[in-house]
Amino acid sequence: MTATRLIMIDWIGGAVAGALVLFFREWLTRLYSLPPDLLLVIGIANLAYSCVSFTLAMRSHGVTVPYLRVIAVANVAWAVCCAVFTVVW
Repeated sequence: MTATRLIMIDWIGGAVAGALVLFFREWLTRLYSLPPDLLLVIGIANLAYSCVSFTLAMRSHGVTVPYLRVIAVANVAWAVCCAVFTVVW
């Protein structure tokens, strides 16, 4: 599997996750007792991430390693944010 394909899978995953969170926001609010605004931010963050990931996928022809590092750093940063959300809520 090429690095470009990995970035494209990441882009699709971010877009699907963001769309699902926004679509099911009311249900997720009741299910997890989270503030609706937090779920809105999470959904928008996922969609914004997918836009960046899509851009990197389209630009990754030949120079893929730096873009994979960007994706890896972004995923680690998001994991830290999710850990903070878990502790707070």
